[in-house]
Amino acid sequence: MRRPGLQQWLWSLAALLMAAAMPSAQAAGGWVVHRTGSDMTFERAGQRFSLADYAARRVPSGYMPGTANEAGCEIDIEMTPLSLQGDLLSVWMVYRTQPGDCDPPLRNAGTQAVVALHLPDGEPASLTDALPPDAVLRALRGTEAVRSLAGTAPAASLPALLTQLDAATRSRCDRRITQASLSQFYLAPDHGTPRLRLAWINDCGQLGDEPALDGIPLDVSAEALPAPMKTWQGEPPLQLSFVPSSRGK
Repeated sequence: MRRPGLQQWLWSLAALLMAAAMPSAQAAGGWVVHRTGSDMTFERAGQRFSLADYAARRVPSGYMPGTANEAGCEIDIEMTPLSLQGDLLSVWMVYRTQPGDCDPPLRNAGTQAVVALHLPDGEPASLTDALPPDAVLRALRGTEAVRSLAGTAPAASLPALLTQLDAATRSRCDRRITQASLSQFYLAPDHGTPRLRLAWINDCGQLGDEPALDGIPLDVSAEALPAPMKTWQGEPPLQLSFVPSSRGK
């Protein structure tokens, strides 16, 4: 379901006002961030990454930026920047599809995920790019959520622990941990200090009107993470829409 019109307009207005007040700012790792109403770019020494371009690569072929007409058929993507650790960018992405009379067809569905990316190429990043695998294993085994899922015998290696957690969370489509979880990490402020979190995976296929971001806090010191770091709080999401390049069948 699409965000109500008034709320969507308010988000867009907030994004425009923010862009007008601060068109660019120095961020972590020397990246300069430019925010407009329809894009957020990261630039450094001739390198460039665009969130809008990344979103466009996530839609099926045959779709282009635009707004659906009465026939429907629209892909709506919201992208909210969360944190930047050196060259590792974490973004919360909400992806919805609205069916209609179109080709290729769409079904009514929605997913949300934190995506961690390498700048500037936008390739998937892993938590093991920020920490050694044994440090990731210790951080996971040290959390209450993982201890309650793994029981008294947590696996002794990172791949085995993730397999164990995959099996333990299979009955909860909205709170999953799988091998893919290593690419769903982000920083969130915790009493003024950045805290590493691993997002729960939601693979239910449907979303409510107001999906919420939720993650497992990991006991990792900020000094152990790639520096410099930046977190965003209250940043309005980019709202992008895509429609079939050829309407109707």
